[in-house]
Amino acid sequence: MNFADAEEFARELPGAPDASAGLTGVLNIPLIVSGVVVGTLTLNSSGDQKFDDESLLMGERIAAQISGSFLSASLSESLEKETALRGTLNDIGEVIGSSLDFASMFPKFAEILRGAIEFDLLVLTDVDIESRTKIDFLIEGGPEEEIVVQTLEDSVSGTVVDENRLVDVSLETLRDDIRLSAATRANTENSMVSRNMTAWVAAPLNDQGKAVGVLHLLSKSKNEYDLTEREFVNQVASRVASAVVKSRLHEAARKYARQQEILVQISREIGSSLDSSESFDRFSALLAELVPVDRVAISNVYVSNQTAETLYVSSDESIHGDERASFRTGGTPTGHSADIGETVVINSPEEGSRFSEWVGVDRGIQSSVTVPMGRDGDFARIFQISCADAGVYGAEQVSIVEQVANQIAAAVANQQLYRRSIELAQERERSIRLEAEAARLTSVNEAKNDFLNLLTHELKTPLTSIIAFADLLARGGGQDLSKRQSQQLQVIQRNAWHLDALIQDLVDVSSIERGNIELEPIKTDVSALVTGVLEGLGPSLNGRGQTAELSTPEDGGRH
Repeated sequence: MNFADAEEFARELPGAPDASAGLTGVLNIPLIVSGVVVGTLTLNSSGDQKFDDESLLMGERIAAQISGSFLSASLSESLEKETALRGTLNDIGEVIGSSLDFASMFPKFAEILRGAIEFDLLVLTDVDIESRTKIDFLIEGGPEEEIVVQTLEDSVSGTVVDENRLVDVSLETLRDDIRLSAATRANTENSMVSRNMTAWVAAPLNDQGKAVGVLHLLSKSKNEYDLTEREFVNQVASRVASAVVKSRLHEAARKYARQQEILVQISREIGSSLDSSESFDRFSALLAELVPVDRVAISNVYVSNQTAETLYVSSDESIHGDERASFRTGGTPTGHSADIGETVVINSPEEGSRFSEWVGVDRGIQSSVTVPMGRDGDFARIFQISCADAGVYGAEQVSIVEQVANQIAAAVANQQLYRRSIELAQERERSIRLEAEAARLTSVNEAKNDFLNLLTHELKTPLTSIIAFADLLARGGGQDLSKRQSQQLQVIQRNAWHLDALIQDLVDVSSIERGNIELEPIKTDVSALVTGVLEGLGPSLNGRGQTAELSTPEDGGRH
């Protein structure tokens, strides 16, 4: 084909060099061996040179002469490449077969694979068919990314798994690739553009006809992966599949063994003592190795009264607010679990909102598992763990929490009995001390009463004589006394009777303590009472040069 100029050449032939190359003509001649086309001889012209029939005849002669050599060279190159790829497959088999822990061998696997096929990013994706999820858990060549669970829908991995076939993608032709759904094409394009990738090949990892994962290779420089490379990736995937399955089983066994080891440690920790906060904190730390947890609590719930007492609690700094020693259980996961005797799982604030009194969001909690640990009559023990992250408690985690709750239930019940016995012993000790104190006080009181009886007797005896002689003076010798002496005698009598009344009051105190006295209010002449007090104080006031005045409503005057 001849063109007027280089611009027409570049414009009319898709994929041809641009006009700067100066090409104006092209001659394509097939290389044929035994009637089979094995290649193409391409000749280009430039400037004023033109291809004619003579040029075509000369090109056919040249093609006939080199076809055999070209085929031999191609076969030799293909054989050499196939041998190299087979050697790579053997090396890969040795590497992945050297350990049950495929993750530890993944860097070496990637190094060997890079020697056989070009890639800039290598990803091994684990898939769960039942939950329709995937995890890119082994990555070589890209930046470190957080391992997260993603959906299989509308993804290259989903297409590989659903159709159980290799998927190859070129960024150039992706938008017109009818093998992928529109949503998958859009998601794939976004992923490739964000990573600056131009070619992508993904092969299924099958075990007994079931996809267990996907092997991905992505390139920044290749336009696409050719047929030989795609077949090689499929062969690599078939070898990797068995290693991934064995690694899964190995990881599951190791995880189970570690889980059982932690459960044994929990039993020992709980069995030793839960009476100290340090012990419960150690238990919480062990539990955190099994499931995501920021807060652990055990409560004793009074079901009919809808109240609860927090027995033990340990919380991370991510949980806000003060812990409550006691709280109302109505409208809470704790109360609901105690009422129905079943596990309550919350994985989001929306799920928690069905409990009117749930305070999780206010405290920074988004997920929780609440498990009943047993019931004694109207009392139920509740085990609860909480996490600041949402969606962390799946079926596996809930099963572990229930297992832990069942495992520690008896120990917690025994600890409660032990604590109750300690409290009863302390109450009995206090009761004994109170009884002893009461006996001592009774003895002191009796001694006091004896003393008062003796005191009143000793006071009464001389006082009776004073009162008697004062009366004799007042009745028999009143005419021999001066007016002032008579007044002083009256003071003596009045104070003597007052003292007698005080002594009688001491007697009454004992009667009051024994409950043998009744008080009866009577009218009292306050003026006469105060006047008597002042007369009794007269001598003392006179000796000090002091005076006291009394004003009463009756006389309106002063004394």
